[in-house]
Amino acid sequence: KNLVEAVNSMLSSYQERAAAGQIPLAEAKQRALHTLKNIRYSTGQYFWVHDLTPTMLMHPVQSNLDGTNLTNFRDAAGRLLFVEMNQLVLRQQQGSISYLWPRPQGGDPERKTSWVSLYQPWNWVVGSGIYLDDLARDFTLIRKRLLISGISAFGVMSLIAMYLVYRINKPVILA
Repeated sequence: KNLVEAVNSMLSSYQERAAAGQIPLAEAKQRALHTLKNIRYSTGQYFWVHDLTPTMLMHPVQSNLDGTNLTNFRDAAGRLLFVEMNQLVLRQQQGSISYLWPRPQGGDPERKTSWVSLYQPWNWVVGSGIYLDDLARDFTLIRKRLLISGISAFGVMSLIAMYLVYRINKPVILA
């Protein structure tokens, strides 16, 4: 959500430059799409932009979708994915949506959740998502690290406690 909101802020800066007459609006939009096409975060995650018709304006991984009307585009489960995204942003400006999408490397579609947001001045829908199995793997890694840290801390505290008990009891035993 925060990353998509940051993209909307970037789009606003292009919109402001166009409104101030520094660059033509069409050029501002093209520059914004070019910038977004090259942004990656985390493990290769990306942003895409489509409009309310819905037509894909820019997909950095599946550029064959650029310029394509997505009204009848269905995910692997048969959902009219981009139509649903547009309904979501028209209803509440932004939100999350889950669907099936192939990884950039190819393969079968996998469960993915994305955050989409409407950039109103241009009627653009900006989105980015994460594969749910990546999220589960990250949580498992965090859980393992916390468990190891907790066991280690317990072990160190146990050793300190045993040492203190020994130091306190040693004079009593000798007396």
